[in-house]
Amino acid sequence: HDPRLDPGFALHASVEPTPGRHTTGAFIYYDMYRLWTRIPDAPKPPLLYSKREGFDPSRESARKSVLMSNYANFYNGLGVCLFGTFLGADRLPLFEWVNAANGWDLSPEAYLAAGQRVQTLRQMFNIKHGVHPAEVRVSPRALGLPPMKAGPHKGLQVDLEAMRRNYWQAIGWDAETGIPQAETLDALGLPGLQEGEGATL
Repeated sequence: HDPRLDPGFALHASVEPTPGRHTTGAFIYYDMYRLWTRIPDAPKPPLLYSKREGFDPSRESARKSVLMSNYANFYNGLGVCLFGTFLGADRLPLFEWVNAANGWDLSPEAYLAAGQRVQTLRQMFNIKHGVHPAEVRVSPRALGLPPMKAGPHKGLQVDLEAMRRNYWQAIGWDAETGIPQAETLDALGLPGLQEGEGATL
């Protein structure tokens, strides 16, 4: 669970509304979820890639992380085990099962939008109760500050600030503060959470 092995652990441990947990997300989780098999515009990782590529705070990795958060909220709401989801979305037909159980015909994208709605509500709950998202921190040692001088993590550092800004922007929250933007709340059908209504810092 060392972010110097998988920087996604550091990102999700700091941006999730329940921070500090290794089960909320990591870049390797995205590979196992295989969401690109069900979501046409989800980034598909190459067959082979370097470990060091994960340390690049790219917008594509932020997109993957947002999809992971949304998917996790979806399957957590169903009471599904994290380890079961590692079978991959192409082998674990959760979307179809929920449709069958409820008589619905919703797309995978619609269920991930529901997951984003949950993620945003959780973030707004924290903000309302005085949790400042930008103040959530990860141990400098876990980020490679200072970097190790020998071993498999030699020279590796996690640019967490850039990764968090990209994540917050990708999910529709303010890139500097982590506060969901008004247009995001509107798009998710969450009225009544705007500034001046008790849910902002």
